[in-house]
Amino acid sequence: SNSEVPVAGSLQGGVGAVRFDSTGAIADAYPILTGTRVNCAGGATPWGTWLSCEEIADGTVWECDPTGATAAIQRPALGVFKHEAVAVDSATLQLYLTEDETDGRLYRFTPASASGGIPDLDAGTLEVAEVSGGGWSVQDWAPGDGELLLLETFSVNRSRLWRLDLPGGERRLITTD
Repeated sequence: SNSEVPVAGSLQGGVGAVRFDSTGAIADAYPILTGTRVNCAGGATPWGTWLSCEEIADGTVWECDPTGATAAIQRPALGVFKHEAVAVDSATLQLYLTEDETDGRLYRFTPASASGGIPDLDAGTLEVAEVSGGGWSVQDWAPGDGELLLLETFSVNRSRLWRLDLPGGERRLITTD
């Protein structure tokens, strides 16, 4: 669970995990990321980690071990901006990230390499989708496999749902509140 807690001018954040037993009762709860600021949404990865997004102007993405066994790792190659959410295309291992601004952007990170189905999140290419004329104009984005849905909530009453139909190359805003 990401934490956005602006308290008395302090922009606290972090991520906690809750483990349930087979009956649904809480068996354990523990932090998996501390010392960060305004952690908004994020996303699960196919390799079993959680990516937590800092929702501040100079925010970064942190990769967390849900078990808490290893320390979280900051991933500045995924961009330094006001992050909202992230989703991974499991076929291409590309990451799609949203920016928490009313005119926010949709980014794509292509890792420089991968090993054993796990991409190197420390090196790669960060690109931004360009919207023009009410439709998508995306430069040099090769379609992958599958479909991603990104729910981007950028205030209490406002959110956008992006649909990325990767095989067909279609990328469009489905809803905006």
